[in-house]
Amino acid sequence: MTYACIESHIWMDTKDIEKSLFKESPVEADIRLEFLDLPKLHCYGNKTTTAFFDSLANTDNIELFSNRGIQTIIDYKWKLAKEYTIKRLFVPFLGFMITYFYYSNFIFNKRF
Repeated sequence: MTYACIESHIWMDTKDIEKSLFKESPVEADIRLEFLDLPKLHCYGNKTTTAFFDSLANTDNIELFSNRGIQTIIDYKWKLAKEYTIKRLFVPFLGFMITYFYYSNFIFNKRF
């Protein structure tokens, strides 16, 4: 019974490694950079911010929301609003519902 044998070096040549891992051509890529400068619109509690978002909430023009700037502002603000909604509104509501469920199913039923 014979086995196939292959001779090889234990350590590869460093030049072979560099050629296989690193390309010698420069790495270049086009970058598209867009700025949206709306001063004081990122702060909550500002009169300008409140008026702007009230106007957005009460608008009948749905095409306004296809604007990339408006989408960016809403996406930026939604992260903060979502966190606030979960922490300040949903968690207390969930606590209330658990307490109400316990009271209505275990304490209130024992009275009658």
